[in-house]
Formats: sequence, C-alpha cells, structure tokens
Amino acid sequence: MQSSPEAESQAVDITIHAPQASAVSSLNVAAGEQVQQGQVIAVLEAMKMQTELCAPAEGVIQNILVKLGDAVQAQQPICVFQPKHSSPEHIAQVKDAVAAQAQRADLKETLARLAASTDELRQTATQKRHDKGFRTARENLNHLCDADTFIEYGQFALAAQRSRRSKEDLIANTSGDGIITGTANINSDVFGTQRSRTGVIINDYSVLAGTQGFFHHHKLDRILELAAEQKLPLIMYTEGGGGRPGDTD
Repeated sequence: MQSSPEAESQAVDITIHAPQASAVSSLNVAAGEQVQQGQVIAVLEAMKMQTELCAPAEGVIQNILVKLGDAVQAQQPICVFQPKHSSPEHIAQVKDAVAAQAQRADLKETLARLAASTDELRQTATQKRHDKGFRTARENLNHLCDADTFIEYGQFALAAQRSRRSKEDLIANTSGDGIITGTANINSDVFGTQRSRTGVIINDYSVLAGTQGFFHHHKLDRILELAAEQKLPLIMYTEGGGGRPGDTD
C-alpha cells in the first residue's frame, strides 16, 4: 500500500518560549500528554498579570523544561511540542503561531495601538475623505516628509472623554486627538540631513472634524516648544473645526 506524503514526513519538535520574564504559576500538562489546539499548557505571572501559553495545534508535549514556581527569563524555553501533522505547510503555520505567542503582551498592545491609528485600520474615515476628493492626514504626511524620517509625538493620545466613552470607542474614533505632530526630514536631497529637519503639524479632519481638544493642545504646545528649542522650521496643515466643547475629563 502506498503511504501518504503526511506519513512520510518526519515529526518536527517545536520549542515554546516564555514571552517575558515571569514566574511559572501553573503547569497544566505533563510530558507525553496529547493536547488540542488552544489548550493551556502553562500559566506565567509577572507583576500580577497572567499570560497563558497555549498549544498552537493538536499534538504531543514531548518535554517540560521548567518546574512550578520557577522564575524564567524572556525567551526561555518552557516546553517542547510535537504537532500531530508534519506537512511543511502545517509546520509553517504552527511556527507562526508559536512566534506570535512568544511576543510580549505589552509589545502586542503597543503594536496594536500603533496600527489603530493608520489609514488601513481606519477604513471608514479614510474612504469618507477620499469620497470628498481629499487625502487623509497621514497621506499628506507621507507625501510631505522624506521616507522613514518622521518621528511622531503623542500618537497614542485620545480625546479627553473617558468618563462617557469606552476606551475602544476612543481608540477607534479619536486617533491622536485630531492632530499629528512630530519631526521629519523634508527635501534632504537638496538641503542635507541637518538643515532639512522640520517640525510637522497636521490637523486630522477625520477625527472629530479636526477640532482642538485637551490632549490636542498638549501635543501642539509640545511640538512648538521643541521647534523653538531646536530652532526648527515648522510646517502646519491647518484644517480643523476650531475649539471642541466635548472634552469633559
């Protein structure tokens, strides 16, 4: 009888690592135990916050490399896992899942917050601008600045409306509190790196009509003070709806 390609594939062992320095507060499996995808293998605790390490696919725990109560360092091996299926495509997916799990929780949150302020994740607001024949604030920013030179200040700022709106709502709809600020090189091919450094201010009309809120003003003050201190020229895109009365925090 002809064997299947799956059967001919050799088993692959994959090591699962700790995402950050922590303590092993729970070990839920033993060496040799079969596990299902998503099953909790261990729980790590750091600063009273718990992180679950889960099986990335169906398979077997080949070895446990730590003991209950152990202090572990970031990227320290926790266990060795062998997926049930060993096709190259499946192994690649499992390795991707393991790598994503090994990423620190705070880094994941940071990257998610950064992504939330991009046009790609603000598609409704982006499409509304395009439908009116305008570019988004970040499209203007990218068109203005030399590639990969913009350093943003206050990208995580949100409207001061936490007492009446959820954090998720504010992240989705009040990105940057309606203004993008930072420094960048502009026309450095003409003026050189040092002379082309510039302060940049772009009101974002897609966020609460570009109105000026509490943190919006803090960001504006900060970049103006920085420009004065470093003697930078300033470029400002002044598209906005004036003062905002709704910031009540």
